[in-house]
Amino acid sequence: MKLTNKRSLALAVLSLVLLAASLAVYFLQGREIRFLLSAGLALVWGLVQLYEAFHTKGAAELAAALADERDRYLAAKSSQRALGIFSCLLLAACFALVFSYGLWKRPELLGALTALCAAAVVLFVLLLCVNIYYEKRG
Repeated sequence: MKLTNKRSLALAVLSLVLLAASLAVYFLQGREIRFLLSAGLALVWGLVQLYEAFHTKGAAELAAALADERDRYLAAKSSQRALGIFSCLLLAACFALVFSYGLWKRPELLGALTALCAAAVVLFVLLLCVNIYYEKRG
């Protein structure tokens, strides 16, 4: 068998990990039926995803086969613009929370500020790593 859909394989592995966790909780804590039901659901979902991993192509592969140069250009440009807009909105929200925390000294504002700043840093590091990856592998 040949792997045709990597995303489905990753989802299958994740659902099988969830299956193991559900069964472990079921046997270790009181044997409640909800954990057994979640294990059954994870098993079914894992088997479906495993079948799709080896028998169907992913959406990215199908789109790449059907797209021409203009479609790829528009997709790249729109994703770049969306990332830029999201980055600006995230930065504006961080500044608004800094200003709000300076006015009212509420601890929940500081928690939200920390979360948004962490998201901005993760976004920057991720963008930097992807950029370096594509510069080297071009």
